[in-house]
Amino acid sequence: MASTVYFTKDISSEGLLRIYKALNWTPKGNTCVKITTGEIFNPNSLDAQMIYPLVKEVNGKLVENNTAYEGTRNFTPVHQAIATKHGYTFRAGGVEILDAKGTLEIPVTNGKHLPTNQVGKGIEKYQSAVVLSHFKGHPMAGYGGVIKNASIGFASPHGKARIHSGNETDERWVGWLGKGRFMRKGGDPAFQESMVEAVSAIRDYFGEENIIYINVMNNLSIVCDCFPFPLPAKMEDYGIFASTDPVACDQACLDIVWSQKDEGGHDLVREITNRGGLIQTEYGEKFDLGSRTYEVIDIDA
Repeated sequence: MASTVYFTKDISSEGLLRIYKALNWTPKGNTCVKITTGEIFNPNSLDAQMIYPLVKEVNGKLVENNTAYEGTRNFTPVHQAIATKHGYTFRAGGVEILDAKGTLEIPVTNGKHLPTNQVGKGIEKYQSAVVLSHFKGHPMAGYGGVIKNASIGFASPHGKARIHSGNETDERWVGWLGKGRFMRKGGDPAFQESMVEAVSAIRDYFGEENIIYINVMNNLSIVCDCFPFPLPAKMEDYGIFASTDPVACDQACLDIVWSQKDEGGHDLVREITNRGGLIQTEYGEKFDLGSRTYEVIDIDA
């Protein structure tokens, strides 16, 4: 059965609100809005002013977790300072770092790699989630969309290490500088599949009906927001996709990249292909996280 994916070309506060309302979704209880705050000199994370009306609409709280690598977001005080620098200020209540006060193990059902997913303990405050993602390339995953944001994004630093290593280690400092086996080569199925399994744990934690997924296709660099100095985007901004199905939401974006490969999307296609990024949606479908078969409803039509 095909999943429904909504689309708008309007990358703005108004467009984001319209596509959210098209989902006809009502949040339950306290709602977290999972974003990526971006590294210190990276300008590509989602524009704070654009997302605030949506945060207000769901009466939500922006949330993040600390990173596992040696960057500027690996400890809470500095991470919050970077979030403020990028505009995620107290106007929307600031950004809550979920792992600031500990971690929580949530089960992965029938995981091939992960028995549990370690997330920030602050998740316990919330009963609903909006996974609000900036779609772009990634040097290890090939691309980062809602699957990456809901997996690595919700994971604590040690949980991130577990996912990146395919559950070989949860040591956060191993491998980022070329030591040990934390960093698996791009295209390694254990990493890609672990991301999918981690998303399934997040979905089961909230309940499938209490989580939605949104991809914003702008600033389409082949380099993730976790890099301080991104490469310039060659593909033009495209629009926003939203769904209750994370696999369909990412697959719709991937299909757009492939359709644009001769008009600026070539570098993204190459990055995603070389890094095995298609494993995310392929395994996601096999793991019953969602469907790669979808119907797009253009809300601009």
